[in-house]
Amino acid sequence: MDLEYGPEYDEFRAEVKSFVKENEGVNLIGKSLRSSDRVDWQQKLIDHGYFARSIPKEYGGFGGDMDILKTRIIAEEFSKSPIPKPLGGQGIQMLVPTLLELGTEEQKQAYVKPTLRGETLLAFKQKENWMEMSGLLMAKRFGRVLLNLHRCVSVWSEQNLMLQNTKVSVIC
Repeated sequence: MDLEYGPEYDEFRAEVKSFVKENEGVNLIGKSLRSSDRVDWQQKLIDHGYFARSIPKEYGGFGGDMDILKTRIIAEEFSKSPIPKPLGGQGIQMLVPTLLELGTEEQKQAYVKPTLRGETLLAFKQKENWMEMSGLLMAKRFGRVLLNLHRCVSVWSEQNLMLQNTKVSVIC
C-alpha cells in the first residue's frame, strides 16, 4: 500500500510552501479583525485557494473542489509558519454553510462574501434559560423561518448591529 500523496499533491505542497515563504513578513498582531490589512489578507488567502476553497466564486469563495488532501496540506504548511491564519469563528464555520444551503439569494449576496472577507462579523448569542442545541441556524426562504435552534443571531458590521436578538423557530 502506497501512503504517499503523489505528484499532484507534492506540486500543490510546493505551491503552498512558496506562498508561505513569500508571506512570512505579514504581521497582523494588534490589528482589528476588521482592519483593512486583515480584510486584504483574508482576500489574498481566498484568491490563492487557501481559504473558502469550496465556496462558489459568486459568493466570495475560491470556487474550487472540496479536496480533503489539499485542505490538509494547507493546514500542515500554515501551522509550521508564523504567517496569519485565516479567520474562523461562528459566522464563517456555522452561518455561512447554512446560508449557502438554505438561505435566499438575497441573504447569500448580503452576508456570505463580507463574512468570508472579515468585513462582517456574525455571532450567536444564547438567551438565558434557552435549551442548548446544535449549531446550524437562521435561514429564511420565501419569508418563512426554516430553522430553530433556540438562539439569537446578531450580525455586526461597520454599520453596527444589523439584526438584534432574532429568535428563529423550527418549522421544517
